Amino acid sequence: MSANAYNSRGVVFLHIGKDDQAIEDFNKAISIDPKLSTAYSNRGIVYKNKGQLDRAMEDYNSAINLSPTEFPAYVNRGKLYWMKKQYDRSIEDSNKAISLNPNIPEAYHNRGIAKDMKGQQDQAIEDFTKAISLNPNFAPAYHSRGIAYAKKGQIDRAIEDFTRAISLNPNLAPFYVSRSEAYLVKRYYDQVINDCNNAISLDPNSAGCYFGRGAASFGKKQYERAIEDFDKAISIDPKFSMAYYLRGCAYQIKGQLGRAQDDLRKACDLGFKGACR
Repeated sequence: MSANAYNSRGVVFLHIGKDDQAIEDFNKAISIDPKLSTAYSNRGIVYKNKGQLDRAMEDYNSAINLSPTEFPAYVNRGKLYWMKKQYDRSIEDSNKAISLNPNIPEAYHNRGIAKDMKGQQDQAIEDFTKAISLNPNFAPAYHSRGIAYAKKGQIDRAIEDFTRAISLNPNLAPFYVSRSEAYLVKRYYDQVINDCNNAISLDPNSAGCYFGRGAASFGKKQYERAIEDFDKAISIDPKFSMAYYLRGCAYQIKGQLGRAQDDLRKACDLGFKGACR
């Protein structure tokens, strides 16, 4: 088989989630043709999916060095940079990708996330909207734009975007978590619980799901249920300061003052200033 054939088969393995087989094929492609830039870029995607971010970065760098006009490598590296919280570099790579091909929704999405994390919500929303205009079925762009709207306090618009994201892909727990957080702001407790239940069914190890459901139960004055969910959130994430705080408040309401003091002190120690009295 040729290098291109191994590379193509590796892409198939990548798309069906067979990461190890994909890496084997990309390795073979590179051994046959060490200058096949797309094989490095594709292997970088697999390493990123496996959480091996440094190896992914090495491959994206190799792809760009071999082919400086290969825009997918800039898109992929731009995403990796925001995952590593290097937002300015993410923006630089996204700009480069857009200059090479202005019709890539993922490049605008990456740049939008980096801007959002830098506190530039208006500019981020522009990029997410551009990504959506290029691909109206791009669920992550609706989700990201919803997060930016929520940060601006535009909760109804956020809910609209989260709902659209869920309609396009109902199998991602973070979409439900984000909408539950927006519903919680509006004190729509039943909707919060419903979304958290959906999120938990998709990802039972997400502390945010249990915290959101617990917060809604707290709002409904169902304190025992709230405490159970805060217990679960804390077991998953022992540094979840808000879970300690609300659990402490629940204990306080129930008259269990010793437990309440312990939780409020822990929340304060973890940096939640509202618990520091």
